[in-house]
Amino acid sequence: MPTRLLTPVALLALFGIPVPVLAHGVILESQPTEAQVYEILAIYDTGEPMQNAQVAIYPPGDATEPQIRGVTDNQGRFWFAAPQAGDWEVQVLQAGHGERMIVSVAQPQSEIGTEVSPEPTLEATPSPVAETRSETTTRRGYTPLQTGVMMGSVIWGCVGTALYCARGKKQ
Repeated sequence: MPTRLLTPVALLALFGIPVPVLAHGVILESQPTEAQVYEILAIYDTGEPMQNAQVAIYPPGDATEPQIRGVTDNQGRFWFAAPQAGDWEVQVLQAGHGERMIVSVAQPQSEIGTEVSPEPTLEATPSPVAETRSETTTRRGYTPLQTGVMMGSVIWGCVGTALYCARGKKQ
């Protein structure tokens, strides 16, 4: 009899105890600053900044060759000036971790005709921007409902397997 209980208990001990996962995701945020300069904030979902991560920015309509390249600073920030309107694709990579996002750039003020602003450069220029974060955050994770369904599925699978093994052989 103890042998029949050993298998289900061993399976439950092996698969039923949650362990912390050592993986993490990447969160990218963007917000416009002054004169068509956009700040990109790259952090891990643990809150740690992606220091010195590689940044490649692709112009609208050309996702093959980046127009702007650079690295993030120690706080995971990167600034770029968009010379034209459109959807710019931003890619941030560091040691196998990375994320892509689209930054929608409105028509520059000089093209609208209201205020004439100087022509932006294509270099990454650190600027003293206040460390504020955008309200829109792209967090990747599971909702409590999804977590509950997954846990229930695993438990149901373990119980079913234990019952199958415990039924014995028919003769």
